[in-house]
Amino acid sequence: SCDFGIVQYNLQTLEFGDTYFIGPNGKEVIVYQTTLFDGNIYAVTQNAGIRKALITNPNLIDYNQWQVFDAGFWNGIVTIENQLIGMNLDNQLYLFNSFGGATPFGDLGNTGLDLRATEGYLIACTRNKVLIYNNSLNLIVQIQSSQVPNFQSDFTCATVINENIIIGTKEDGIVYSQISNPLNFEFILPEGPHRNNIFSLNASTSNVWAVYGDYDLFYNPFPLDQYGIS
Repeated sequence: SCDFGIVQYNLQTLEFGDTYFIGPNGKEVIVYQTTLFDGNIYAVTQNAGIRKALITNPNLIDYNQWQVFDAGFWNGIVTIENQLIGMNLDNQLYLFNSFGGATPFGDLGNTGLDLRATEGYLIACTRNKVLIYNNSLNLIVQIQSSQVPNFQSDFTCATVINENIIIGTKEDGIVYSQISNPLNFEFILPEGPHRNNIFSLNASTSNVWAVYGDYDLFYNPFPLDQYGIS
């Protein structure tokens, strides 16, 4: 899924293939996400709704082969357990039926940033919330950013790997938890300074020291960034 359409990538040859421009009259259109369902490719676009085409169609490069599945405004689509799930700009999750109708089943509360399906779980993420559903689309875990100790950033994406909850953040690395104990959090950070906006740097023969600070137009050092020394 690209900012201009869909690009085919061959995992066997590690080479790019065809590019599909699926907007009206073959124009470029931002594609947020694609998924495979019931023999079709479904693509969520920025302003051209959800479009679909048969995966076996040998002429997908022709925009006329792509039909409008839903003309609404969506920003995510996935498949889980033979169910087609969409995320729209009204902060709702929907289950599609085979005729294109959609039934809401989840309220995100804020604009959805990321929608993923893993083995056994559907994960939706907003800037301050992660919602995890099972295969039956029942909400089983909900994590608010305010529940994470010493966390002042935003969530950006989330997934579940081997029953572990992995949450990407805007500034604080990765938040790690577990399905069985979702309120026990750990931070995963690279070896190095915890933040990019370093105020001052000093190097010795064996270490690099970084401090975080700030001052305003009048050289007033308050309020300082409260992140200490790395």
